[in-house]
Amino acid sequence: MNGDTSNGPVFTYLISDVQVGTFAGSTIGYNDATGTAAQFNAPAAVAFGADGTMYVADRSNHKIRSVSPQGVVNTLAGSVAGYADGTGTAAKFNIPIGLVVGTDGNIYVSDMSNHKIRKVTPQGVVTTLAGSTAGNADGAGVSAQFFNPFGITTASDGTLYVADFGNSTIRKITLNGNVTTFAGGLIGDINDVGLLARFKMPSGIVYGTDGNLYVADNGNHKIKKIQPDGKGTTLAGSIQGSANGVGTAAQFNFPHSIAMSPDGYLYVSDLYNHIIRKISLNGNVKTLAGMSGSAGFMNGEAEDAVFNEPNGLAATADGTLYIADFNNHKIRKITQE
Repeated sequence: MNGDTSNGPVFTYLISDVQVGTFAGSTIGYNDATGTAAQFNAPAAVAFGADGTMYVADRSNHKIRSVSPQGVVNTLAGSVAGYADGTGTAAKFNIPIGLVVGTDGNIYVSDMSNHKIRKVTPQGVVTTLAGSTAGNADGAGVSAQFFNPFGITTASDGTLYVADFGNSTIRKITLNGNVTTFAGGLIGDINDVGLLARFKMPSGIVYGTDGNLYVADNGNHKIKKIQPDGKGTTLAGSIQGSANGVGTAAQFNFPHSIAMSPDGYLYVSDLYNHIIRKISLNGNVKTLAGMSGSAGFMNGEAEDAVFNEPNGLAATADGTLYIADFNNHKIRKITQE
């Protein structure tokens, strides 16, 4: 147990020790402080910069927060709900729900209710990269339209990909703000190439170490894989439910966000099952932490831990997983040994 090898008469087992703790946050609110003295209001996404700084999309505080490796929380940008470019608290967001650190070191934010993708420098200077009013239009900068953009990821060449929740599409954005539709069109559930594919309210997306995109197809309760040529397949999931297994034998209950660790495992926040799932690239789904169907708060051993609508998540090089625990208003931490 607990990482030790136990010898039986026939088999030898190596049992991994998975622990869940709280990295930052306490009760609902807004407070810049260290660790559990800090407060968030429905944190929705986390991402890491190259220097180890964590960035948090503090959804209902309408702010982007930074967290040092020591757990010191500060406000990088944002104030009250609204829309304004500017520096620090002069900037305004309206439900920031997804973010990623780009290859250029800037933070790119899905500003959901503003229907825009915002760019934030590490110094807190906020500009609008793309998007205008709600809609569905390709184009450059503010001529493009999104409808409730959610998850966002970056490819190794700097290209951004966005899960455009309201349009049920995957959008592609160059760093100069040129927006095209990469996959999807009408609402549905079809694995095909590019615009012939169908999603239902995709909410999470990650660019994998293998060069493929992986999508949390929220309304279809599936994890989809998109190859560089645009060909889509279902990696895991079938009907709404809660089941471990391989491929379509597995079940999710509105998979929300998705991340990949450097060793090639996918991690999914299974929103209404209130659990964190771990998926191999052959589609083998296991429950990493949480009790399926139990919403609440508890730290400890993985099987005893409890989450409350876990949202965005990010994995570090050492395999540690950080989760924006939405309704607990905390950043949770999962260590695997």
